[in-house]
Amino acid sequence: MSAESRRGLLRGDSSGRRAIAIEMALAAVRAVDPVRVTREAVADLRAHGELPDAPVVIALGKAAMGMARGAFDACRPRGGLLIGLDAVDLCGVPSLRAEHPVSGAIAIANGEALLRLAETLGAGDTVLCLISGGGSAMAEVPVLGVDASCLAATQEVLLASGAPIGVVNAVRGRLSRLKNGGLLRALLPARVITLVLSDTPHLSPAVVASGPTAALPRSPSLEELLAMDDLVRRLPSAAFEALRRAGAERPTLAEAPRLVVAADNATAQRAAIAEAERHGLSAAPAPTALSGQAHLAGARLCREGRAADVDVLVSGGETTVVVRGQGRGGRSHELCLGGASKLAGGLLVGFGTDGVDGTSGAAGAMIDEAIMDRASALGLDEGRALASNDSAAYFARAEAQIVTGPTGTNVADLAFYFP
Repeated sequence: MSAESRRGLLRGDSSGRRAIAIEMALAAVRAVDPVRVTREAVADLRAHGELPDAPVVIALGKAAMGMARGAFDACRPRGGLLIGLDAVDLCGVPSLRAEHPVSGAIAIANGEALLRLAETLGAGDTVLCLISGGGSAMAEVPVLGVDASCLAATQEVLLASGAPIGVVNAVRGRLSRLKNGGLLRALLPARVITLVLSDTPHLSPAVVASGPTAALPRSPSLEELLAMDDLVRRLPSAAFEALRRAGAERPTLAEAPRLVVAADNATAQRAAIAEAERHGLSAAPAPTALSGQAHLAGARLCREGRAADVDVLVSGGETTVVVRGQGRGGRSHELCLGGASKLAGGLLVGFGTDGVDGTSGAAGAMIDEAIMDRASALGLDEGRALASNDSAAYFARAEAQIVTGPTGTNVADLAFYFP
């Protein structure tokens, strides 16, 4: 965490709760360090004879480089391809730089490189796929009729819609030759093992990065998607026509691929709870995951926290934001604003484990009555900030942002409420 961010957050922290919240957040991120968890998972696969010493390695997602480093500590790669935001060739395995969150020409070039690699592999090869959140936007091969500009426009619509991740993945999967098991089908008959750093707390880990090596759930169906008028009427016409051509049935896989979860949101939650207990506080997981619209999730967590007999309630998941205004912000920032009226003297904290909360320029934020007083003295208002989707400006001026920079990991979001 940046020194400036820490100073701002701790100013006026008379209860000491903000300081503990910072330590809980840092402990959670450390617990899902992609290098360590991948190293341990690969070593376990090798110990049980499931993975040869020299597999072909594919890494895709926000944690691609960290996962690759961990894997290469435990095995010797025999080629492959690494695709991530901070691409660096490792152990002779080439890398490609990606963009996030909107796919375009770079993502298509990366996806085509994956398919070219797949063409060189056969039945005698074992492929270790290291998949993490964000990978869906980083590599793509669209179906016929969908080009880079259409793909980018579709992504913009999906991001602004506030649609649940299951709906977003259902659209992406039907417009892609790589998602929904497409990469796995291209790699066959090679043997494929997928290691996942999961950012889908309330969904199957198979859907991470829209499931390039696993079939996505069958719901929602094509008919259900086409009935979502508010969403589909905003899609580019080429994307809508491609959806209609996709057919009601998705391609099936002959057998379920081997999939191992290296770490997930629950891993981070347990670490946050353990850190709170180390400070002498009672802590527990929230009864419901973070889901739905972010501002409503913040209010819900505050209500649950007041009803719980603990010093701090910990929750995790992935919410949505319906973009109506022109401001900057993110899910965790809006979660904190949404809980502002329900604080009842408490502290609410929200952050993305990847260190990037939307367009806010920060990992997340925190809010209590002292921070609200600070914001009010500057002429800021929680309701106006929510209405204009300008939560980043509110928390930046109130010196209440959590700024870490990209963490290199990604298991979705966490939130804490201290009654």
